[in-house]
Amino acid sequence: MIRRVAVLGLGQMGQRMALNLLRSGFDLTVYNRTPESAQTLVQAGAKFAATPAEAVQNAEVVISMVRDDVASRFLWLDPDQGALSNLPEGAVAVECSTLTPAWTRELAGHFQTRQSHFLDAPVVGSTPQAASGQLVFLVGGAATDLERVQEVLQAMGSTLHHVGEIGQGMHMKLAVNAFFAGQVALLAELLMFLQPHIPPQQALEVLGNLPVISPALKVNGQLMLERKFAPMFPVQLVVKDLQCLLDTAQAGEVQVPTSSKVLEVFSAAQNQGWGEEHLAAVVKLFESHLSS
Repeated sequence: MIRRVAVLGLGQMGQRMALNLLRSGFDLTVYNRTPESAQTLVQAGAKFAATPAEAVQNAEVVISMVRDDVASRFLWLDPDQGALSNLPEGAVAVECSTLTPAWTRELAGHFQTRQSHFLDAPVVGSTPQAASGQLVFLVGGAATDLERVQEVLQAMGSTLHHVGEIGQGMHMKLAVNAFFAGQVALLAELLMFLQPHIPPQQALEVLGNLPVISPALKVNGQLMLERKFAPMFPVQLVVKDLQCLLDTAQAGEVQVPTSSKVLEVFSAAQNQGWGEEHLAAVVKLFESHLSS
């Protein structure tokens, strides 16, 4: 039975995931570039490590949850303090960040060179799902490695999807985020299209009773109407993930014109200064067009 877990990266998602691991009884060590983010976890019983390498030295499972490829590269491969150099034999590393498939496969190659175990397992869900332990994991890698870490992932999530080989988890996650971002942008646009004739609240109520709208999309529509844009999935991360998808598609010579247009919309919102707000803030872009 696995007991010793390390979590690298304590942003809004990582903190909540780590707290659920503590509540499930795991012996937890955490690392974050800014130690202040670890205070609540340390008070709850976690150990804080000064470097990624120190954090993983006794771990059986290592969870990484950081912003992008650059942060992931530092955590794992930094020559002075990278975690991979100090990973115990037999430990399983699980990259839960949303990264490019190309970097994920390159990183997996470093693990393979050291004969270490690696899974890519990005998550579907935002801060409410991370807090309640209802994340969905999209896992790429060996089924035997997934079986070994299953109890750890289940402490943080409700569903595990094994989607294939290393990198396929990231492919699926980018598609999920692009799919949802496109829906949010279109809902914002259409609510403003309807506004001169049908009040947005009435329009959302009608849409909410039709099979064309998902529960998550309905929630974001309500956030638009209530002007609640506290960041759960901020615009700047939507832009980052959409750009990752476009770069990946271009490398594979795959056409994604719709996703490209969605990126243009969210990039425009970011350029307006709303990058740190929740993606539902994209509605303000269409409001400004309506009033012009």
